[in-house]
Amino acid sequence: MSFDFEHYKEIYEKKRSYIKTPEALNTEYVPDKLLFRDEQLDRLWFDISDIVDNVKIAKTPTIFGPPGVGKTAVVKHIISKVLPFYCDGIEPKPIILYLRCNTHTEYSIIHSMLEKLKIKRPRRGIEIELLYQDLENKLESIQRNFLVVLDEIDKYVARGYNKKIIFNLNRMPYMNMILVGNDLSFLDTLDASTKSSFSKDPIHMKRYNRVQLRKIVRERADIISSVKGFIPDGACDYISLLSWREGGDARFAIKLLVTSIELAISQGKNSIDEKIINTAINRMHLNEMKESIYDLSPYETIALATLFIYNNGKKMDTTELHQRYERICRTTSYSPVGMKQFKRYLFQLESIGLLEKDFVGKGYSKGTSNKYKFKAQSKDIQEIIVEKIRKELDIDALKTKEAIKKGNMLL
Repeated sequence: MSFDFEHYKEIYEKKRSYIKTPEALNTEYVPDKLLFRDEQLDRLWFDISDIVDNVKIAKTPTIFGPPGVGKTAVVKHIISKVLPFYCDGIEPKPIILYLRCNTHTEYSIIHSMLEKLKIKRPRRGIEIELLYQDLENKLESIQRNFLVVLDEIDKYVARGYNKKIIFNLNRMPYMNMILVGNDLSFLDTLDASTKSSFSKDPIHMKRYNRVQLRKIVRERADIISSVKGFIPDGACDYISLLSWREGGDARFAIKLLVTSIELAISQGKNSIDEKIINTAINRMHLNEMKESIYDLSPYETIALATLFIYNNGKKMDTTELHQRYERICRTTSYSPVGMKQFKRYLFQLESIGLLEKDFVGKGYSKGTSNKYKFKAQSKDIQEIIVEKIRKELDIDALKTKEAIKKGNMLL
């Protein structure tokens, strides 16, 4: 096999000459200055600053708002830049752990905290109560504040995991939390004593407007590259417009900027234009859907397989869909879950755009019911779904679908 070494050399050299801050190409990069978030930064720092003196935070800060409004950036700015600065030379320093909870279980969260404290425990198989006890004993032993950021905690709860983790952590000495999510309304369902430990004034972060997005994109562009004309103002305007249409999502804007830069350099372009940006946004949508599908749990994958295999263009009610889900389960090593948990899986699939849901009236005074069907996807996405089902469940979705259609298989 021969490689076009000159092509790769050109990309390498162009990147070296055009990119002055490679780390800023990472969408998780947090700049020294966060635009339009001074108030939120001040409030969060006020809430947690006692931790510098090894004093437990009086009220647990909660931060909420839609995706891409800077929630994570605000938290990371405080815990990675401000807090270390003020803790420099101070002992004991707080232990800080950031966790994105959407892919975690209660067990894995506590296990990660123990790992941070250099306590080794098996990744599964131990009763969760023993892990909690290990954590509490260690904190009492070292008498150091532990600050854990539970980002996307609402997605953790939506997946059906135990929200008592908040109560259990809250009661521990030296344990401090920052809760971050798109929707923290589930906190209202917690017991009164736990709710009383939260700040009564949550930090609500609103969407960026188009002018703000434009300044954010321009600033990041200037951090990434100083080559005149490579990222023109027109490109920043167009990226901010598309991102504003996506709901004022700054993370989307930065990702679109970075993807456009990558495409321009790989194609040997000296400037980013609308054509490159349009190609970049199409690639992003495909990759985001791909990542969402790959992140599905086995049980969510079974729900997806049910929708995909039984997709005939007609909507099914929850009961019918659950019955067919149980049939699919019988062909796997997984036991079916009840209706309540199954609905959570459907909610997850709906949130990433893989199913359509309608409310259908049952008739006079009989209320409504939900009807579901698989949402039509591109050929590329369908191939990803088929591969996910094959790898996760060892089911050939296309053959199974065709066999059911022909009446050669009963599921």
